[in-house]
Amino acid sequence: ARLSSALGAVDAARAEEARLTPGLHAAERRLGEIEAERAGLARLLRSGDTTRRAVLEDISARGLEGALPAALDADLVAPLEPEAPIHGWGRHGAAASALPDGAAALADLVDAPPALRARLSQCGLVNRADGQRLQASLAQDQRLVSREGDLWRWDGLVRRSEAPLSAAERLRNRTRMAELQREAVSAHEARDAAHASREDASRKLTAAEL
Repeated sequence: ARLSSALGAVDAARAEEARLTPGLHAAERRLGEIEAERAGLARLLRSGDTTRRAVLEDISARGLEGALPAALDADLVAPLEPEAPIHGWGRHGAAASALPDGAAALADLVDAPPALRARLSQCGLVNRADGQRLQASLAQDQRLVSREGDLWRWDGLVRRSEAPLSAAERLRNRTRMAELQREAVSAHEARDAAHASREDASRKLTAAEL
């Protein structure tokens, strides 16, 4: 009877260890996928000039990864430092002209350095369907953008979202990198919990076999 009970305990412990093993492997795979994606994005985000920090790095525009590059384009890689070969963003003033009704100023929608406020106050976010109609109401130097990445400029220029923008891709990659950092924390916790459960089951199996 004691032998039968001991063998039953061994079988139960072995079954529990087997049940927990796939979960541990899945958690380890997920963590590996996240770390691999983070490494790839880190390589993409490395700038050729690592001595200067692009203003893009100091902007948080979650949900506006298409709109902000459409408004500022390559200017997003310009540093704030005046000693840089290319720099800008010297104005800290308020809006020069009011945007058309129905346009929300990007200055109020993104978290950006104060030096960008004057420029962003003249960039309005609109629904894609309203851009063409509101373009005629723009004052000089104003522009409208959609979340999808369309641009309508005061001088009549229109750029659709399908036109490639390197700054847009960089901003999307930065947003994804921030998401991956949060996912990595959760993945580490899930892996550690799965590992602890599996280790506990293995110890119980060893004890049962003895």
